Amino acid sequence: MTEIRFGLQSATLNPQGGWIDSWHIGDQPILLPRQRLKFGNKKRDVGGMHVCFPYYGKAPKRSMLPENGHVFRTLGTPQRVATEKAEVAYSGLNCLGSGEMLCDVTVGAAFDAGRFTQSLRVAAAARQTGSLRVSPGFRYYFSTPQGVATVYSSTTEVVRSPDFGPKFFKFTGQNFLIGIDGGRLLELVPQGAFWDSRRSLACVWRNDPCFVCVDVLVAHPDSNGAAGIRLTSERPLELQCMVTIRER
Repeated sequence: MTEIRFGLQSATLNPQGGWIDSWHIGDQPILLPRQRLKFGNKKRDVGGMHVCFPYYGKAPKRSMLPENGHVFRTLGTPQRVATEKAEVAYSGLNCLGSGEMLCDVTVGAAFDAGRFTQSLRVAAAARQTGSLRVSPGFRYYFSTPQGVATVYSSTTEVVRSPDFGPKFFKFTGQNFLIGIDGGRLLELVPQGAFWDSRRSLACVWRNDPCFVCVDVLVAHPDSNGAAGIRLTSERPLELQCMVTIRER
């Protein structure tokens, strides 16, 4: 684990997938702690933040990779850049599950003047030829201790507790807001030329524990399942999503 700090804020970056296990202001958690929860008949790892790469959701049929890719399940090499910044690097990562395309991937976490930034950088390995189509995303599990959360796209309310279940929504601006327990307000701002302003996904989970899950889709597959970004050795991919906390 690599810990980064800025003022009263602290976060831990896990070498497994660059998964951000925790983020605190003082002793107050912003994220749901990493844990395994039962959904139906299956248990899943939830909590923290992680990237979905090379695919968000189900992979194309020719790929042998699991749902939401395999980066967040894969052990990488941790690299501390500064007190407030750390990365996890992968060299020659197999991005199709069949050895046909290798990528150099870096997942990062940083505090920038108090804002928390999650980043993804991908470059096709120079020794590879051809191209790879990818549809990455960012997944967040925000803690809602009182079970009250409202998600806004700009100023338009899109989902609120006690609603349960996933709801797609369109961005009406360049950011969206999450109100937590009637007090804290989180602003998420995706950055990069490829992020998908058409829709992202929010789900308010009211159970024990309570949390809101938000997926920021950077490039969503089209109706035929084709991923949205064509990646080559000459065309690397750089994406970020910044989270700013406001107290109301």
